[in-house]
Amino acid sequence: MPPKMTTCSICGKEVTKKSTLMMNDGSRACRSHDGIEDQSLKRIKKENENRRRQQQRFRERTRAPRDNYIPHDFKPKCMICGHQPVMLARDFYQRAIIEMEKHKITHTKVANLFDVEGAKKIFGKLMDYRPIYPITKKLNKNLEKFVPRRFRDAVDVVGFIWACNKCIGEHSLDTGIPEIKPEDMLTVGMALGKIMKPVFKAIAEKELLRDN
Repeated sequence: MPPKMTTCSICGKEVTKKSTLMMNDGSRACRSHDGIEDQSLKRIKKENENRRRQQQRFRERTRAPRDNYIPHDFKPKCMICGHQPVMLARDFYQRAIIEMEKHKITHTKVANLFDVEGAKKIFGKLMDYRPIYPITKKLNKNLEKFVPRRFRDAVDVVGFIWACNKCIGEHSLDTGIPEIKPEDMLTVGMALGKIMKPVFKAIAEKELLRDN
């Protein structure tokens, strides 16, 4: 393969590209001319310095502020009281029903759900959890005052926080979930139980088989 050729910007001769160096203006000149190597070396150093500065500025822009830093072992929690562990309300109540079904399958005498000791037998470690709900700024004015300072900017950006059921009750926060009238609660509960109970029972049976 023939060597690549170029024209020297100083002497005008056609020479091999390998025998030239790039100038500050992008043109090429023979290495043999006075001062060409020094000029090319300065250009390379300047380009490297500009590249280093650009990389530094990029790192500074993309680096999260310390207050917003999320460690690799981050675990969700209530943004008001900081309680851990927590679970999304939907997952929490589904897990509670599954644990109740498992207890019914494995015990001839079902423990009293409304007794503390009985509840511990049914739910086990789930008792340490609290369900959390998304609380929106749209439905709750001055939501920022309920959360620590480090979360206040996040409230403005995303428009909601995660709060546990205890804090929701203490601060009378609106979850946006429509209330069920007492007279309709039994009907709704029976309907949901009829539809979903076979599903949760099947999950409970599979988990028992898996764990034994």
